[in-house]
Amino acid sequence: MSNEPNPFCVLVVEDNSDDEAVTLRALRRCDLAVDVRVARDGEEARRALGLEGGDPWTPDLVLSDLKMPRVRGDELLRQARADARLAAVPFVVLSSSTEPEDARRCLALGASEYAVKPIDFKAYGEQVCGLAHRWLGAA
Repeated sequence: MSNEPNPFCVLVVEDNSDDEAVTLRALRRCDLAVDVRVARDGEEARRALGLEGGDPWTPDLVLSDLKMPRVRGDELLRQARADARLAAVPFVVLSSSTEPEDARRCLALGASEYAVKPIDFKAYGEQVCGLAHRWLGAA
C-alpha cells in the first residue's frame, strides 16, 4: 500500500509545442502530484472532457491556451461552463494576448483566471507552477 497522495488531474490545452514542453516541465517540478493529459487544440480537449461524447472525464484543473486552431480556448471554456460536471472545475486561460478584451471575455465566460504568458521560459514555468498551486488548493 502506497502513502503517495492521489495525483491531481490536469488538462493542458496547448497548440504550441514549446509552450507545452515548458508547461509539462513546470508541472513535474512544482512539487505537486499531478497526472497530466495534453490536448493540442480545443477540439481534442472537447473529446478528452467528454463534451463530444465518449467517456466523460473531470480534471481538477484546466490550463488552456486562448488562440488555437479549430476550437479557441474561449469557446472551449464556454462549453465547459455549460456542462454541470465541469462548471466548477478551475479553468485558467493562458495566453500571449495582452488585449484587455480577451481577458474580459474569458472572465465573463467563467474563467477562473486569465494569465498572460511571459516571453521568458523560466518566468513562464514559474507562472505555471504558481497557477497549479493556487488552483489545486496546495499553496
